[in-house]
Amino acid sequence: LSVALPTARDLRLTACLEDELVTQGVYESQPQRRHRERALELLSEAVETWVHLVSAGKGKGLDVEASLLTFGSYRLDVHSPDADIDCLLVAPGHCDRSYDFFVVFLHVLEQRSDVTELQPVPDAYTPVVKFRLNGIAIDLLFARLVVPSVPRRLVDVFGDRRDDPLLAKLEPSD
Repeated sequence: LSVALPTARDLRLTACLEDELVTQGVYESQPQRRHRERALELLSEAVETWVHLVSAGKGKGLDVEASLLTFGSYRLDVHSPDADIDCLLVAPGHCDRSYDFFVVFLHVLEQRSDVTELQPVPDAYTPVVKFRLNGIAIDLLFARLVVPSVPRRLVDVFGDRRDDPLLAKLEPSD
């Protein structure tokens, strides 16, 4: 391990490596990036539809929100062009995993013509719904906070803090 700045040779070799990675198609193009972003927008719309449907059915009103977060290689921006997007749906406390997520949300997804290969895995160690949305592979996990509504921009609430009081309200499991 060296703490020295890179030499001119190091910089040339890095540039050559990056050129080769581009040639090999390791990096995502701008159109591919926009396509992924659009898939996440469509998923956010489905989440909004779902949380309003569940909330209205439980007498909670339509001002309830849920949050969709990305994590893993996509969030770190180190994914390959064909990698899936790992997402976490953070829902308010009145939404449960077994019925509201694995039955009602699946029904919302099944109604969409842009959703294919829908595969719920409720009994896995980490329950997940796998599917393709607009051709993009998505792995969607579920968590709920014991709060009446989860801000859509949960990142704005948490920022970089890991000790936020809302985290104490996370349900470990259903």
